[in-house]
Amino acid sequence: MSDGGSSSITVPEGFALHTENTSHILISSKEEAFLNPVQEFNRDLSVACIRVWSEELNREKEAKWKQSQERRVKRKALAGGEVKTGQQKKAKTESTEPSNGLEDDLPGDIPVTESTSEGSKREYRPHKFVLLEALSATGLRSIRYAKEIPLVRFVIANDLSASATAAMKRNVELNGLGPSSPDPADSASSSVVSHQSLPDRGKVRINEGDACHRTEKTRVDVVDLDPYGTAAPFIDGAVQCVNDGGKSNQMRCQSFYEQPLGRLVEKVHERTGNVNTLFKTQAGPPVPQKCTECGSALHVAGPMWSGPLHNNGFVTKVLEHLESNQDKYGTAVRMKGMLTVANEELHVPFYFTPSRIAGFFHSICPPLDDVASALLNAGHIVSRSHALPGSLKTSATREDVHDVFRTEANFTRHPRSITQASKVKLVRYQQNPAPNWGPGTKADTGTKRKREEENE
Repeated sequence: MSDGGSSSITVPEGFALHTENTSHILISSKEEAFLNPVQEFNRDLSVACIRVWSEELNREKEAKWKQSQERRVKRKALAGGEVKTGQQKKAKTESTEPSNGLEDDLPGDIPVTESTSEGSKREYRPHKFVLLEALSATGLRSIRYAKEIPLVRFVIANDLSASATAAMKRNVELNGLGPSSPDPADSASSSVVSHQSLPDRGKVRINEGDACHRTEKTRVDVVDLDPYGTAAPFIDGAVQCVNDGGKSNQMRCQSFYEQPLGRLVEKVHERTGNVNTLFKTQAGPPVPQKCTECGSALHVAGPMWSGPLHNNGFVTKVLEHLESNQDKYGTAVRMKGMLTVANEELHVPFYFTPSRIAGFFHSICPPLDDVASALLNAGHIVSRSHALPGSLKTSATREDVHDVFRTEANFTRHPRSITQASKVKLVRYQQNPAPNWGPGTKADTGTKRKREEENE
C-alpha cells in the first residue's frame, strides 16, 4: 500500500525507491541493509498491535488520572484550600532528572496546568511512549511506527552495522523525521531554558551499537525485534531493557503473556537482610519410557509453552481497530483472516495435520472438515491453527485423534466444523508472492571486510 507522495521524490543513481503505506525508503544496489518486502504483513500487524496497546495503556492512565483528580477535589474541599498532589510533586522531581534522553519531552500522563480567572484548570495530556527497534537495518519499521502510531513519543532505530545506520539516516531524513536545528530567534528570545527552546532531536533517533543494555533510567516502553533469523539470542536483552508494563514485540513480554519456565524463590539473609533470588525449575509429570501409541522411545524436548498463545480480548480489539482502519494497511485482508483464526484458536499446546497422521497408518486422508466433524461428534472441541494451513487443534488426546484414522469414526458433517473464519473468504496464510520465491540474501554489512583490512 502506498500513497502518491513518492512521485515527488528524486531517486539518486544506484538506489531504488521502496514505498510502503506512507513511508518511503531508498534501497542501495550494494545491499548495505536487508529488507524483505513480503514482510509488509508483519509490519502492518506490528503497527496495529502496538497502536492498540498504546491506546489501551493511555485509557488506563487517563482513568487513574481522573480518579486522582477526584480524590484531589475531595481533599481540597475538606482542607478548604488547594492541596499539592503527588502527581505535581512527581512532575517537579522528574523535570530535573533527565532519563532515557527524554529531557526534551514531558511525561505523557502529567496534566497541563493553565492559569484562568477561576483558578487552576487541569487537563490530561495523553501518555506517549518510547519505542526501540533494536535491529533496524533500513529503518523502515521505525519510520512506519513514527508516522502511523499517534502516541509514539519517539523511536530509537538501532543497528550494529555502520552501513545500516547510514541507510537509516538517509531514509529517516527522506521522511522528514530526523533532527532539526533550533530557531536562533526562539533561543535568543529567552535566557531561561524551557521545553520549547530545547533542540528537536527528531521523531526517529538513530543509534549504532548495543541498544538493549540500558540503565534503569534509559529503559524503553516497547522493544521491536526483527532479526535476520531467530530472535532467540536477543529476547533476554530485550526483556531486560523494557519498563514495567511495557512490551516486547517478538514475541511479546509482560503486556501479553508471561512464560514461567519455573518458579522464583526469594531467600532473605538473616544477618545482613540481603535478598537472594533463586530460580527453581518446574517438575514435569511422570511419563513412561515408551510411547503408548507406537512403542517408540520418548525423547526430552522443550521447554515448551503450555498456556494461552493469544489474549482473546486484545485480539478482538485489534480486529475492531482493523475494521475502522482497513485503508491504512496494505495487507488488511490477510490481517483480518489471521486475527480471526487466532481469536478462534483453542488454548492447547499442539496442533496436528491430518495428512501426516494418515501417513502413519498408510491410509487415505479424509477432508479437513470431515476430520473436525469426527472429533466433534466424539465430544471433543476443535479449532484451526494459525501456524500452518490444513492444521487442527483439539481437546482430544493423541489416542483419540488416531482413532479417527484407524477405527470406524462418525464423519457426519457437524455444524461447528465450519468456523467463523471458514465462513468468510479470508486470506489466512502467507501466499508465495512470486515464482521461485524464498528468503532474501543477508545484507553485506562490511564488518568482515573491515576486520580483514585492519589485520593487514
